[in-house]
Amino acid sequence: MVKSLTPYDMELTSISVFNVEMCSFAFRLKEFYSQMAGFQSLSPAVKNLVVAGGLSGFVFGVYFYTMKAVGGTDELQVAIDKFEHAKGKSENETNLTQEA
Repeated sequence: MVKSLTPYDMELTSISVFNVEMCSFAFRLKEFYSQMAGFQSLSPAVKNLVVAGGLSGFVFGVYFYTMKAVGGTDELQVAIDKFEHAKGKSENETNLTQEA
């Protein structure tokens, strides 16, 4: 005779599967931290340098990715140059009309 699972039995089964997966994850995490034990033996100054290097690399990576995504054109600088050129022309014309 085959016993059918009740909702309560199914819930217990799913909880036990979840617990096994969490234990497996916790074990892998513990292994990872034990491999990182070499990092703990470093002096605080070296740790700071490692962290600073990682953060700097991340920041520069984001900067260059953003510049590449934008296209690297400096539209604001082009607009400023056009404005200054036009301003220079109008100043020259004003000076010429005042001299005459």
